[in-house]
Amino acid sequence: MADPANSHPGVLDRGAVEVARTWDKARVLWLGEQFQGLNLTKAQTVEYVLRAEMTGEKEDRLASSLYLIYGECTPLDTGDGPSCVPPLQVIVRTPNAIPQPEAIQRQAGFSTPYRVRGVPAMDLQTATTLWMPDGTTVTVHADPDVRVAAVQALMSANHAALGMGEVKSGDDLASLGRPR
Repeated sequence: MADPANSHPGVLDRGAVEVARTWDKARVLWLGEQFQGLNLTKAQTVEYVLRAEMTGEKEDRLASSLYLIYGECTPLDTGDGPSCVPPLQVIVRTPNAIPQPEAIQRQAGFSTPYRVRGVPAMDLQTATTLWMPDGTTVTVHADPDVRVAAVQALMSANHAALGMGEVKSGDDLASLGRPR
């Protein structure tokens, strides 16, 4: 959980804005350039292999995630080296990188699946994950009050780059289709 005492708004990273608006691996839902006084300070893409034994598929496949960081924190030395948790993160994962709620609901710590903005969602500690109809997932990491507001405020970032319609804050997400 983020420590409010060492969190601050950070400086808007224009490069991160461009990454969010042009990422072509999946539809990006984000919180804009700023959310509740926290600037978008970093965007990072990560590619990884999903092993067939993890997914139940016949072959390994490549998956991608886009990490959008809002705000900054001052690293504190906790004995294992300096570290901190940013106040707000939004992670977009390509389709089917995370199993559907029915497959993970029995795992310790996950909430019972529920619906928010028309799509399945689950909570795990300081995170809420939403499953889009195409299998893309969006996970919001933040303190509970901020997280609830952020989930409601998610909107599309790269709709123009994908040639799709815009999704605004509060819109139903159930009708979102595949980006290609």
